[in-house]
Amino acid sequence: LKKRMTTIVYGDKNDVIKEGVLLTYRDPYYDPFGVGKSADYGPGRSDSTCTIRAVLKANALLVYDLETVPSVGSMTAELEMKFLVVLERCVAELEEPLVELPYPFVVVNYGRKFYFSCFAEEDRSDWVRAIVGCSQEMIQAKLARCQERLSSALQQRREYSLGHFVEAGFFPENDQLFHQNDQSLTSWKALLQSQSFRTLYSRPIVRHFQFEQTQQQQQQVLLHFYECMAEPKVVFSTVPKQVLNCLRNFFKHILRYLECLDYVPKEVETKRLAHVDQLRSLLAKLDRVGGFMDSFHGSPFKASIVKHVDEFEFYPTNLHLQIFDYGKPAGRVDYFTCGAFAAHADGFAGGGLERLQATLCDDCFSDGLFKMDLRQVCSRVETFVGVENALREMRLWSIGLFDFDQCGGGGGRRAVDASETLTLCRQFVDRCRTLQATLHGQFDAHGGQLTTFTENLAEWYEADRCQRTDSVDQGRRWRVESFRSNSDDFEAELASLHTKIENVVPILAAEQSDPLVVDHHPTTSSRSQLIEQLRHGSNLVLDRLQSLQATLTHSYLLAMLLRLDGSSQAGKFYSTFYRSGAVMSQLLTSVVAALLNTLWNNDQRPIGQLWSRCGALVVIHSYLSCNADEMAMLEDMIWAVKLARRQCRFKLIHNDASTTCVPVVEGHLGSFTVSLPVPSDRWHLVPEKLQTGEWFHVCLVLFNVGINFNQSLAMKFQKANVEFEINEKACKQIELYLKSGNFLSQANCNNTIESKFNQLKFQVEQSQFKNVDILHQSMGLCRLVDDASVLVCCKSGKDRTSMGVTLDEQLLLEAEHNLSTKQAAELLKKIRTQGTRIENAYKNIGARRYAFRQWQLNFLPETYRPPDGFYGSFTT
Repeated sequence: LKKRMTTIVYGDKNDVIKEGVLLTYRDPYYDPFGVGKSADYGPGRSDSTCTIRAVLKANALLVYDLETVPSVGSMTAELEMKFLVVLERCVAELEEPLVELPYPFVVVNYGRKFYFSCFAEEDRSDWVRAIVGCSQEMIQAKLARCQERLSSALQQRREYSLGHFVEAGFFPENDQLFHQNDQSLTSWKALLQSQSFRTLYSRPIVRHFQFEQTQQQQQQVLLHFYECMAEPKVVFSTVPKQVLNCLRNFFKHILRYLECLDYVPKEVETKRLAHVDQLRSLLAKLDRVGGFMDSFHGSPFKASIVKHVDEFEFYPTNLHLQIFDYGKPAGRVDYFTCGAFAAHADGFAGGGLERLQATLCDDCFSDGLFKMDLRQVCSRVETFVGVENALREMRLWSIGLFDFDQCGGGGGRRAVDASETLTLCRQFVDRCRTLQATLHGQFDAHGGQLTTFTENLAEWYEADRCQRTDSVDQGRRWRVESFRSNSDDFEAELASLHTKIENVVPILAAEQSDPLVVDHHPTTSSRSQLIEQLRHGSNLVLDRLQSLQATLTHSYLLAMLLRLDGSSQAGKFYSTFYRSGAVMSQLLTSVVAALLNTLWNNDQRPIGQLWSRCGALVVIHSYLSCNADEMAMLEDMIWAVKLARRQCRFKLIHNDASTTCVPVVEGHLGSFTVSLPVPSDRWHLVPEKLQTGEWFHVCLVLFNVGINFNQSLAMKFQKANVEFEINEKACKQIELYLKSGNFLSQANCNNTIESKFNQLKFQVEQSQFKNVDILHQSMGLCRLVDDASVLVCCKSGKDRTSMGVTLDEQLLLEAEHNLSTKQAAELLKKIRTQGTRIENAYKNIGARRYAFRQWQLNFLPETYRPPDGFYGSFTT
């Protein structure tokens, strides 16, 4: 009895308890579960009857004897329970009435029968319905349906709230662009009110500061300077969607190829199905996130409190343009501030991308045919897809290429230019050779291993094809054959096609010289046969190429399946791809925002003069620590910066309308291409080379200086030395960039840039922890280099980032206006308490406080500590 009671599903206070008096003719206390006797307590088994009270609670039927208790109270709790039936897999059925039992029913539970009777027909029906509805299976089904309804309602509410997300602390109707006490319209204000600024940005917040300064003549001069913070709406609404679509297309290609690889033996088939399941799961996730992006109606801003939400993973956290006007002609400085480019929603338990890829390489050793390199995997797959698309285009091209019987305007046969036809046919042959060389080039160094793989695949394919009874194979234009057989057959078919082309050219030349010769030329009768042979030969060549493409693609995928053994490794592999796409989306969105800002909101001076020769300089200034989760964030950023430097190409395109701006991101994780629109009124400022569509690269440089408590822990446990390597490498990259731009040339009389770089290099060579001078020297250097962009980030882009940006503004004011140390400190406090950065904290968490606790301030550099009364928030 105790063992059976363990399966009771206990309800809560909201459960409906059914009580009633039943009459049974079988003594329930004598061997109630039929131990050693028959479990069927039916009519004739006993002539004794007793009256009982039954209580039905959850899935337990409790029975109390009323006849053995002389004085029964009104409450069941006064009785001692003598009998219990746990309703798990029960059936309640009506029985035929008897003289002794006018309204009987039976409860069948796990094959055992319990007979009861009621005093009225209505009671019997109610009890049967209640018992059937309270079995454990019914309760579980009800709970499942209820949970499904609640989950659906919760998901709908979540999607609606995220789609219409409004951050806690921003009310745009209460913010004025300019205050009434502002001075007359300046060039900087005109910029904010210009069409180009309104096209790129939304919801600007402006803060105006006034400061009295005493000049040498003891005159009081009122200084004016401004801060402006705005959201880059164009890149927020376009770039993440495009990167997600690129990632989705990449996964679809791999899934399509794996689905075609359905002829492998059972030991490989298990691995293939594991990969297919992982890909379908990720594609479902991408579809869900993509659907959210399409239906998103909120402001173009991802607050720090939602950085862990899947739907926002492809958006950069807290991305803003920060403009600072320090009160002098051309005294404008632009910063882009944001959170770290990291996959917060995926977590950091296994580290960042750098560590994850290294772990994959350790777990799944690479061979010659398949190397565990995400960039190489993307490049190989895209090569196969590119060849496949090229073959599709060539089939369409061949239809018109060998159609020599086109009619002219008068209804007769149009004369065909023999030389032109010969040239096009030879181009067709050369194009086929180029595609073959492209495919072979993917595996040049692995011929022996490739031969083994393709021979196995060919054997499996033929065995599977012989066993098939359906028509799946009939619609395929390709067959899996060995590498040697494919190559030999292709060469033979291509040589045959070339011979046929050379044979048909004299006939075309004769037609061109004398159209009447068509009816009298001795070889005219074979003309149609030759043309038909050309068509047939071209199709054979393309079929051989398609078979070669399918064979090599399947060989590569087979190598991948053998290296990624099991669903766990496949899951890690594809989730790493997904993480890479999310991180690259955040980085590209921020970089494109910085470049568009240069192209659209600069003054009327030449733009992009260095981009064609040296690339566009974008310097990232990070405050992440080298410990715990932030170390994984830093690894994500390092990997993304490497990829963007090497594999991303940019070009400028002419944009007719100044009211619209749509950058275009295409490609894959191995190679992204970005097209940046330039408005018509600024197109003449672009160098001529870039106007012709020349590609250029972005020189991405990453500096990192950790300053918080976690960085102190990293220093203590000797984990922070990686920061020195990052900064040394960044310094060398900037030096190479400046040399390529002739900024460090001895012939350059303007040595301001060289002097600033030497100061930066000196700070880096000190190898000191928490040396924030590195970042400020770098920011100062970027201001001297034409069209260079500054990105400043930390975990969320609102606390350490705000301290760094405001300090840099204060250092700039101090240098430009010769302020004293006391005046500079007063200004810094005013900027941090009344400027746009405190509003940034309010936008993110709904409180005008920086997320530092009292004990954490001791670990921050003194100049990075917030003013009293403006810290203490626990939300990051």
